Amino acid sequence: MTIAVILLTFFSGLAPAGVILFTERTITAVAGSLDSGELQSTAITSASLLIAITMAAFTLNIIDSYVQSLLQVKLSNKINLDIVRKATSLELQHFESSTTYDSLQRATSEAGSRPYQLFVDALRVLSGLTSLFSVSALLFAWNPWIAILLIVSCLPAFAAEIFYGRVTWKLEHDRAAKRRWASYLQFLTTNDRNVKEVKSFGLGRLLIQRVADIQRGFYDVDKSVEGRQAKVTALAGLLNVAVSGVAIIIAVRSALEIGNVGQLAGTIAAVTAVQSGASGVFVGLGQLFEHKLFLGELFSFLDTPHDVIKSGTRSIPRELKSGITFENVSFTYPGTDKAVLSNISFTAAPGEVIAFVGRNGAGKSTISKLINRLYDPTSGRIMLDGHPLAEYDISQLRSTVGVAFQDFVQYESSVQENVTYGAVNYLDDRVVSAVALNRAGADFVDELPSGLETRLGRWFEDSHQLSGGQWQRVAIARALAGDSQIILLDEPTAAVDSETEALLFRRLREVTQGAICFLISHRFSTVRAADKILVLENGNVVEMGDHRTLMNNGGHYASMFAIQAEGYQDVETNTRK
Repeated sequence: MTIAVILLTFFSGLAPAGVILFTERTITAVAGSLDSGELQSTAITSASLLIAITMAAFTLNIIDSYVQSLLQVKLSNKINLDIVRKATSLELQHFESSTTYDSLQRATSEAGSRPYQLFVDALRVLSGLTSLFSVSALLFAWNPWIAILLIVSCLPAFAAEIFYGRVTWKLEHDRAAKRRWASYLQFLTTNDRNVKEVKSFGLGRLLIQRVADIQRGFYDVDKSVEGRQAKVTALAGLLNVAVSGVAIIIAVRSALEIGNVGQLAGTIAAVTAVQSGASGVFVGLGQLFEHKLFLGELFSFLDTPHDVIKSGTRSIPRELKSGITFENVSFTYPGTDKAVLSNISFTAAPGEVIAFVGRNGAGKSTISKLINRLYDPTSGRIMLDGHPLAEYDISQLRSTVGVAFQDFVQYESSVQENVTYGAVNYLDDRVVSAVALNRAGADFVDELPSGLETRLGRWFEDSHQLSGGQWQRVAIARALAGDSQIILLDEPTAAVDSETEALLFRRLREVTQGAICFLISHRFSTVRAADKILVLENGNVVEMGDHRTLMNNGGHYASMFAIQAEGYQDVETNTRK
């Protein structure tokens, strides 16, 4: 398809020269016929060829337009898919950096149009060069100075395109963060997950004003730049008009000297064609320079190193034997200096439920990210069945880990897919989803309008919104959908009632036999049944043991448990009163 467009453009570029040549010959032949009083056959032949070339040029333009429209869609789709593929290949640490979001903003803002415009302007240059050389060849034969003068007169416009192309790119490059902020503010006002607070706190006017301020700032700068560019473009255009006028005067004088009216008509047409061709070439080159700058942002994003987390080659065993061991593991998030974890050591055997408790920011969720290899330890190592975790194939590792994050995703899709996204090999397997939902205590699915096929959320037609607790049970079902030997549950009962919580953990004990279950929670009613509880404080394990042992020790765990229990007792006492 690309080659077809190039060929069509090339032959279309030859058309102006043919039109001019046979216009000149037709007029010359007609003038000769008038002088002799007899109709010359060359006049009919030239006129016929002129009509044929005009019709051919029109047909080529129609075909070219059709093929280009198809190519635009294909190219835009490919670039957007490339961006999505790249984004999915990046690791978590990329998306916890504002630099990545700025790069993504710059890449996506022009992805839909710039690649195609680059191609179109390249074709414009090709067409312009073809027309320019073919018509200039005629013009040089008639009057070379006119051709040279016309080409040189287009250079100021070319210089202006280059200069303001760089200015435009620099403006957009520096605006990436502000554009993201404006998009985020608009996002806050346009979806159901934020509208409750926006309405309750009356934030609408404030958010609109902030978006308007950003847009006004962009407009003021753009207005100034566009104004300066318009002045320069106008001066360059006036120069072209003046040069064209001089060229036509020279052509008239030359025609009067040699008495060739046809050549005069051809020269006047050639002046317009050369000037248009030269302008198209130089403006196209300027646009190509600007596109190159913008597409540099796209390719910079696509070239982002994605193999930060190196995959090993060792296969995950079908059945874990010794389990997971943390050996003096420390971790510091990239771009920060403070260690989140310091010399953490523990062992988790198959069949055990390991709970992590501690204050916010103690490092509990970070441990789950390390187990899933969303990050690698800064120092120390994690062992799986006696081998470093980094030696295992990362895709196999993540497929054997079922995870429900604290900030789990609410997919605007069917219940079936919401569950089996956790086991994509069973995407359409209704038995797998039904079993997982039963394990998670999500019995409410049977009451939904279309059962497993009910679309969840509010963003699409015929969808059904769930409560927070129901969404959480769907997320837990997703974690339990696969053949997971390691299960990570981060605050799994934060949004469920106590009855559901008790049911869930009874079932967890049953369904996770032989698997390692890691549990992160602030609710001690959740963690007290764990086989081993690790108490984290400032990134250190300060206590370890089961509930009974830790209570007898009277340390951090016992203190936090007593505080939470006291709260429940106060509520119960007040209720009785």
